[in-house]
Amino acid sequence: MKTSITRLTAARLCVPVFAAFTTSTTLATPLALDPVVVVASRYEQPLSTTPASVTVLDEQALAPLATLPLDDILALHAGVSLARSGGPGQQASLFLRGTNSDSTLVLVDGVKTNPASFGGANLQNLRGADIARIEVVRGPRSTLYGSEAIGGVIAITTRRGADLADGEALDRAALRLAAGSDATREARASASHHQADRHVALGIGDWRSDGDAIATGTDVAGAHRNTSGTLNASSRAGQTRYGIDLSSARGTTTYADCIYDLSYTCVDTEALQQDFAQDVISLWSETPLTEKLALEARAGHAYDGIDQRDSADHARTRRYTGSVQLAHHQDGNVLVAGADLEHEKVEALVYGSPLATDNDIGALFVRNDYAHGKQRVSLGARATRYEAFGEELTGEASYGIALADTYAWLAAGRGFRAPDATERFGWGGNPDLEPERADSVEAGVRQRVGAHQFTVTGFVQRIEDLIDYPPPAWTATNIAEARITGTELGWSWQAGDSRVEAFATLQDPVDDSTGQRLPRRPEKQLSASASQRTGPLTWRAALLAMDRRDNSLYDDIQLPGYAVVDLGVAWQATPALVIDLRIENAGDVDYVQASDSGLGDYRMPDRAFLLGVNWQAQSRYRR
Repeated sequence: MKTSITRLTAARLCVPVFAAFTTSTTLATPLALDPVVVVASRYEQPLSTTPASVTVLDEQALAPLATLPLDDILALHAGVSLARSGGPGQQASLFLRGTNSDSTLVLVDGVKTNPASFGGANLQNLRGADIARIEVVRGPRSTLYGSEAIGGVIAITTRRGADLADGEALDRAALRLAAGSDATREARASASHHQADRHVALGIGDWRSDGDAIATGTDVAGAHRNTSGTLNASSRAGQTRYGIDLSSARGTTTYADCIYDLSYTCVDTEALQQDFAQDVISLWSETPLTEKLALEARAGHAYDGIDQRDSADHARTRRYTGSVQLAHHQDGNVLVAGADLEHEKVEALVYGSPLATDNDIGALFVRNDYAHGKQRVSLGARATRYEAFGEELTGEASYGIALADTYAWLAAGRGFRAPDATERFGWGGNPDLEPERADSVEAGVRQRVGAHQFTVTGFVQRIEDLIDYPPPAWTATNIAEARITGTELGWSWQAGDSRVEAFATLQDPVDDSTGQRLPRRPEKQLSASASQRTGPLTWRAALLAMDRRDNSLYDDIQLPGYAVVDLGVAWQATPALVIDLRIENAGDVDYVQASDSGLGDYRMPDRAFLLGVNWQAQSRYRR
């Protein structure tokens, strides 16, 4: 979020700019393993029999991506399109399955982090070094999680534990130092202690870069600094396991803004700075009440704040959450039921115009999964009451069947997004807005053939009551509609220390009220990555390619297609020391992600290098 008027308007109209692709390869979980999925159903189940389109990245997959922000880590996966208004640290937006940037729910350690002021979650402030696991569930999940889950849910886990036998203990320590192009430098240290019944882990890091010029119409460089840390601890009392997870990110970003004359023409640009802060605290417990019944409880607090350095403008969201859930397992039937409570406080000042509002939210949900032989049927419902506008009822249903090494499913669901505080009370706000609502149907097939795994998913989604600001009043109104149809294709292969994976997304995101394509969503996108270990060397390569896109609903600029390649190599010098080199945009491609009427084309990073030294030691022993 930027608090200049041009950026506020872009955020409200859900027309953010595209992100640079600067990620190295993603090393996914080996095919021989069956990852566990939690977010799709709010209880653990194997990915191979989950009737939903899910991506799971564990610690092994995330290890080579530790220096990257979350938005770059997600860029290589099906259904994910990203947008960023310049280089590192600039505002990033995520379009999951072509939905708006504020239509994807982001959870950190089970706590909602989407700001209630405006726009989507600030993904650019979360770094891979602080993340132990990512789950991406595509398609509506409002039945389990409420608002924002139209496109899907991204769940981030920071806590790090180790599975140890009784009497065993494990100590770990790690240090990373790196430097590269644009005066980029990084330092991070972490330490952890694990025992069979408890663990504690601490990590802290600092990442900064002077950046390149942000756009063609300005010399302002997008300098960025991000200091982040995590603290995770858990223990056991009797049969109850409990813990606390804390994560924090703070820093400063320099961005460019236009200086306008009386006719609203950009006559010059200036460098502005904003400080950001994101904090999450999560307290949780898990208690088996009987052999078949388990109780989970969680209390959380999330803070998202932006403060301008050149003025008193700011936007801050505080959210207090609590949830309790019962899960009953018996003879292939799993019944999950619970309640969620939420209190959010928004306080902002934009060009001297104040905004302050509170909102209480309560919800009851239930989901039943019934498995019979090779078939599984799931039904769920949620009743949500918002103090701001009333009640919302959502539901979902799915059917899956396993046939040898093939799993097929059919799923349908409803999602919604509650109007944010700016849409209700900010410039052009309308307190009588209704939620945006989406109905979606998807069908998918997963198949494993030897070392190969294939996935095909087709989906149709229709979104109604989209909020827009039509002229001449420019007042927020539920008038727009969108229809998104698409196909996601995935393939992965692994043999020994070699792995290749590729994803293709074919979609048709259309504004039904005008017939125009939704801006900055490609109709065709291809991503691929490969890794190979040869002795002490591990090689990595990644490709992202997409076709042309419309820049905005309000101009006739078309952004050309492009393809970007990143390369990386890591050398295991000793068992404890690894030296790695990453080359971003190895072909030095000059590609355009978005254009601004005043600033010109947003510049994506040129070829860049980052050299890192990594030390890690661990000791396993018996107490």
